[in-house]
Amino acid sequence: MVMSKVKRGFTLIELLVVIAIIAILAAILFPVFAQAKLAAKKAASISNSKQIILAALMYSADYDDLSPKTLFLPAGYSWPQPIGWRRPHNMQIGLNAYIKTGRGCGDLGEPNPGSLWWDGADPMGGSRFLWGSYITNGTMTGIGMSFSSVGEPSNTIFTGLRAKNWAVVVDVSPPANPGPADKFWDTEYYNMATMPWYDGSASEESVSSPYTYGSGRVAPPCTLVPTDPYCVNWDTRIDPARYSNQSIYSFADGHAASKNFAATVKSGSDNLWDAF
Repeated sequence: MVMSKVKRGFTLIELLVVIAIIAILAAILFPVFAQAKLAAKKAASISNSKQIILAALMYSADYDDLSPKTLFLPAGYSWPQPIGWRRPHNMQIGLNAYIKTGRGCGDLGEPNPGSLWWDGADPMGGSRFLWGSYITNGTMTGIGMSFSSVGEPSNTIFTGLRAKNWAVVVDVSPPANPGPADKFWDTEYYNMATMPWYDGSASEESVSSPYTYGSGRVAPPCTLVPTDPYCVNWDTRIDPARYSNQSIYSFADGHAASKNFAATVKSGSDNLWDAF
């Protein structure tokens, strides 16, 4: 008599064990994958920052050693004003001849997520009207600093990462459908720079402050140096901790790196933001 072989399947307990093992492996590996993805975005952001500062250095070679400007001082004003988004001397227009990936958004605010002005981990990435992720050091671009006059180029920041919720930071919200002549294009929304100085018309204290527009010196942020009588809350314009408590910075000598924001400012006379 020939005995037939009985095919045996998995028991319910065996299936549950396999599922549990898969779940445990997934719980272990998913954070690793997320960290690897963030590390890749960080590397790309450092590359973007480097390309921006190299473009600025090439620009300066063609324009009498000067940095591109984000601000200008109109006649009769004591406080600098943004160079509008549609103005021919807007910084991103000037640098696009060297970058060639387009600006962060188009002339009328249409998104351009493929531009290197966008950081891959920016929660507002590719938003309509927004100019990008990389904000410049106002002591360099606010006054059109000469690169050769920078005391320590390798220790002078040129760009950082813009703060989240930009409309809240600058207190300017884009209108629903602005036309080409709308004043919105000339507002603070398109000021792509930190402003680490006192407003010369704001108070009596600012008159004697060593940190003024055009001085090339940075008032320390009150969050880091609260004892300085002339500290300013300019760091609200930057994102200091997007990548594992670090941010991405480019420097006036042409390199880029990630750093902890607190390491960039020790005092008003010891920081990586001063141009002199």
